[in-house]
Amino acid sequence: MAETRELTKNQALVFGVLSKAEGPLSAYSMLDQLREHGFRAPLQVYRALEKLVEFGLVHRLESINSFVACTHPHDHSHGLIAFAICEACGAVDEFS
Repeated sequence: MAETRELTKNQALVFGVLSKAEGPLSAYSMLDQLREHGFRAPLQVYRALEKLVEFGLVHRLESINSFVACTHPHDHSHGLIAFAICEACGAVDEFS
């Protein structure tokens, strides 16, 4: 799905931050990193995240209110997804 769509500037910036992150990030953490790119409000981040989740490029980790880039972005048929989240360091592993 996402391959056929171009990302907007904001979506690309948010996805870039998540892709380079070493762990899950909250929307507010992303906002802090994106202020130099003109982001001013959390709504800008949340709108981009909503579409990235819809495209299958990003996952929301509801239990820790954070987001991670999908480790299988080209395999959109991966129905059920589970995550192992380390309580000590916050590392996340995706299983499908």
